[in-house]
Amino acid sequence: MFKIRLPFPLKNIYRVNGSVEKLKEKFDLKHNSGENLVSAKSRMVDDVEKVKATFYRKGFEEGKRKAESSVLALKEMFKEAIEKLKIEKQNFIEESERELVEMALAIAKKIIRREVSVDREIVKKIAREALRRVMNSPTRKIIVRINPRDWEALTEMDKDFLLSELSESEVIIEKDESIQSGGCIVETEGQMINASIENQIEEISRALMEEGE
Repeated sequence: MFKIRLPFPLKNIYRVNGSVEKLKEKFDLKHNSGENLVSAKSRMVDDVEKVKATFYRKGFEEGKRKAESSVLALKEMFKEAIEKLKIEKQNFIEESERELVEMALAIAKKIIRREVSVDREIVKKIAREALRRVMNSPTRKIIVRINPRDWEALTEMDKDFLLSELSESEVIIEKDESIQSGGCIVETEGQMINASIENQIEEISRALMEEGE
C-alpha cells in the first residue's frame, strides 16, 4: 500500500481547513442551539401567558359566580327583612288599635254610668226602644225587668211612654238587682231583648273590633 506524502505547507493547509470546518460546524450548532433556545423560551412565555389567562378567566368566572350568589342571598335576606317589618308593623297597628278601642270603651263606660246616675230619663228611653222591638210579638204579656233604683222613675212615668201598639198588652215591671242601673231586659213568651248597659257596651265593643280587623 502506498502513502502519499504531502509537503509540509500543504499539510498545514489541510489542517487549517479541517479546523475551520469543525469550527464552522460548532458555530452552526451553537447558532442553531441559540435559535432553538430563543424559540423554546418564546414558546414557554406564550404557554405561561396562556396558563395565566386561563386561570385568570377561571378565577374571574368563579368570582363572578360567588358574587352573584352573594347578591342573591342578600336580596333574599332583604326581602325577608321587609316581610318581617310589614308583619311587625301590622301587628303594632292592630295592637295599637285594640288598645285604643279598649281605652275608648273604658272611657265610654265611665261616661255612661255617670250619665245614668244623673239622668233618670235614660232608663225610660232604653225601655221604650226595647218595647218597640217586641211590638209585633203575638203575646199580650210583656215583662220589663229593671234595676230597683230605676223602679220609681219607670213606674211614675206616664203611660204614654208605651207605644200605642202595646196599649192593649199587659206590661209588668219587675225589679232585678243583676241589671245595671239605666238598662233593662224585656221578655215575652217567645222573645227576650237584652237592653242592659253591659250588653249594649259589649255590642259596641264587638262592632268596633270587627271594623279594626
